[in-house]
Amino acid sequence: KSNVDLLPQLNLIKDLWVLLDRYTGLDLPIASAWLTHFFIGTVVWGILYNQISGFIPGCSSVKGMFYGIIIWLVMMVAFMPAVGAGLFASRLGANAILMTLELNILYGIILVMTSNRSYSCASNNNCGSHNPNCSIK
Repeated sequence: KSNVDLLPQLNLIKDLWVLLDRYTGLDLPIASAWLTHFFIGTVVWGILYNQISGFIPGCSSVKGMFYGIIIWLVMMVAFMPAVGAGLFASRLGANAILMTLELNILYGIILVMTSNRSYSCASNNNCGSHNPNCSIK
């Protein structure tokens, strides 16, 4: 991202690092921000998705897109204001808002694809762990 000068004003790891430093009062290495980001992205969002997936309408890809938007909304109303970027990253500009939305939708789709669910709408038929009549798990 930095080598191609793509959204230099958007540095989520650095922002998370500053946030961790501010709230812990510790002089943590930047690796702590990477580990926190990895933990939130894999453990927290993964567990939450598995808990609410039965309530999200649609097939796997639609569920992933919808879940990605949910994650993006949380990021825009909680994380961005906490790091000084403003509500909905208003201080970073429209490109940052759209790029984070696109990346979170992509993340949501990938998360769903890796959570023991079918990969396509055609074969899914709203199947999943919440549907005992489904052969696709």
